[in-house]
Amino acid sequence: MHALRTFVRATLATGLVAGALAAPGSALAADADVALVSVTPTAAGATAGEDFTWEITVSSYGPDATAVTLTDQLGEGETLVKAEPSQGSCTQTAPVTCSLGAVAPAAFATVRVTVKESKGGTVFHSATVAGADADVDPSNNTARGNVEVSDPVAPVTPKVKTGVTDVNNQVSLRFTADVTSETVGALHFQYGATKAYGKQTSNVVVPGTGYGTLKAKAGGLGINTVYHYRAVLVVDGKTYLGLDRTARTAPVSWPKNVKIKATVGRTSTLVSGTVVRPAWVDAPGACSGKIGIVVYTLAGSNLLVKQTPLHADCTYSLRIAFGTAQARAAGKKGFVLPQLPRQPRDVAPGLDLAQDLTGTASRS
Repeated sequence: MHALRTFVRATLATGLVAGALAAPGSALAADADVALVSVTPTAAGATAGEDFTWEITVSSYGPDATAVTLTDQLGEGETLVKAEPSQGSCTQTAPVTCSLGAVAPAAFATVRVTVKESKGGTVFHSATVAGADADVDPSNNTARGNVEVSDPVAPVTPKVKTGVTDVNNQVSLRFTADVTSETVGALHFQYGATKAYGKQTSNVVVPGTGYGTLKAKAGGLGINTVYHYRAVLVVDGKTYLGLDRTARTAPVSWPKNVKIKATVGRTSTLVSGTVVRPAWVDAPGACSGKIGIVVYTLAGSNLLVKQTPLHADCTYSLRIAFGTAQARAAGKKGFVLPQLPRQPRDVAPGLDLAQDLTGTASRS
């Protein structure tokens, strides 16, 4: 029978067989071999709790297979989401039954079955196909595939940890926080003289990429003052609070090796002094450059900023419009602070005023 079957297929292909041999209803016409070619996972892996799609392929190895029916029982732990055939129709309940109609030799009909996986491990998914005609090889009517299903990754709960301040100036602090979040959010810091805080920084965007350190600055602070602060993280409408910490702004400081004398009058002050050079600096013009004079209040407000040149003998003097009357008007005691220029030039080989003349000074 198999030899005759092979001959009939060959002669049908060349048109040499009389029409009677392939007449509908004859033994030769019923010599069908519908086959389930494959049950294929459409991705390398699946995740429990998520949708996953199988592609099931049907073909015919003989004459037209008629009234082809596919049955899919689904795998263990799988729940049907939908079944989509390339031809015909499928039920949308498990077990899935698809009426695919006729499938011609060497043609393919496919069914995409989408399921929701419920548990981790190896999941096997099998299906069976049958036609209306007698099938000469039922061994190829069933196929199965398998996929590794991983357990779902537990969502990361956003976390925030108030960090130390990495910048402590006289009038500003820069706060830091360690943030863990896989969702975009916002971070700010509350701060104030007590745990009641009362003020907050501007928001900083939390990128939602996992772990990172974020920073924000608070300005206009009082000099040498202790502040309470904490980080506040907002993600998906929920607020997460860091612990309270404290930081102190910097105290009044005087540049190293700078002597200052202030002769204060009612409406003006004569500021004078000397820059004491290191003993090894003997190059001509070592005191070239400028020195800055800043008048400020304990709250950190700059009231007046002036610069004056350093003389060749390292002395300086400058009269500023700030006396006792102005100090009283400021509401708090005024201070005179000598500052080196922001970008001093090298006054001798290896000597940079910004590096060598900073720190604490003496008054004379």
